[in-house]
Amino acid sequence: MSKTNDIRRELFSNGRDVRKKFKKDFPNEINIFIDNYDQIIKELCKFKRNENNKRHAYIEMFFLNSINSLLISMKLLLNGLIIPSCFLMRSFYEALCISLLCSSEKINTFSEIENKPNEYPYQKAPIFLRKKENIEEFSLNKEIVNLNEEIYKYYNNYSHSTYFTNYHLYIEEKQGNILLGEVYDEGKRNLYEIELQNRIYSCNLAIEFMRIIIEKQK
Repeated sequence: MSKTNDIRRELFSNGRDVRKKFKKDFPNEINIFIDNYDQIIKELCKFKRNENNKRHAYIEMFFLNSINSLLISMKLLLNGLIIPSCFLMRSFYEALCISLLCSSEKINTFSEIENKPNEYPYQKAPIFLRKKENIEEFSLNKEIVNLNEEIYKYYNNYSHSTYFTNYHLYIEEKQGNILLGEVYDEGKRNLYEIELQNRIYSCNLAIEFMRIIIEKQK
């Protein structure tokens, strides 16, 4: 892609052809994601927010931030924009963990953010959640905690310019070709499958975290 018209076409393309290939190759995964995301919304509707309760506002704000990142991440993936899609997965995990941490009065997350919102280390929220006392506070399954840690580290690699991200610039099905913009690479179908499964799992995680948050309200 070197001509001016090629660049213009890429900037204003709508990714229809790429999305068609994803829909053709991964119909079940896409439908499962949609169903699971719908369940997230249903669980969120059960959250009884007191409009005079700042803690509730923070919980809802960060939870909405997280699931919005998840939805846009899925949309970018289906448009063949895998690297920015994965950037947002890191944001999803951070915001989701913050929403859960804010729900407990025994943890200082809410007060720390409220008092110094510009100084709180938001990117460390997944690390804070893995502390032993916090795992016990929310009765988190250790297998889930370990899996979350693996996935978060995986997406953390997408947040820096590394060999890992550079790999995605090359089209495997056409050796020597460089991927710029929206592309469906047949050589990366296994990778796409992993990414789709991660987003399906992330839906289930958001559902589980919201259920824990609601339980904390009782």
